[in-house]
Amino acid sequence: MSQIKCPNCQALNDLGNINCTECNSPLKKYRSLSKSTIIIISAILIMLITSIIGLIYLEVVYPQYGLSKRLPMIWEILVDKDFSKKYKKYKSLNDEIIKKTAELNQKKLELKSIIKKKEILSKLNDLNKRVNEVQEKLENQNKE
Repeated sequence: MSQIKCPNCQALNDLGNINCTECNSPLKKYRSLSKSTIIIISAILIMLITSIIGLIYLEVVYPQYGLSKRLPMIWEILVDKDFSKKYKKYKSLNDEIIKKTAELNQKKLELKSIIKKKEILSKLNDLNKRVNEVQEKLENQNKE
């Protein structure tokens, strides 16, 4: 184990000692960090750096989800005292949009079914024309 000198009496003391063994003066400010403390600090720094890199990646690759879109909304929530009223208004508008979207999707389905029916009718008309043509040919052949 390493040793340090006491600043008061210059006696050698182990790093783990809090006070000098000779004069009992504090050695606290001269102690080094333990390995477990260094590991914990390193782990926290790695997590912090990884989080920052992740946020930068999100901002660059997916700007619609990044902080530049979220921070104004967060600021509005923190600053605005009437946010709950605005939120209710936004929620009702969102609900209305969802309802209108569902109605439009229903109308799309109805239009698709109408288009399919029109396609079927046009095919039936084509078949009727062909049947009429074949009947005319048969009649013409019977007359001959």
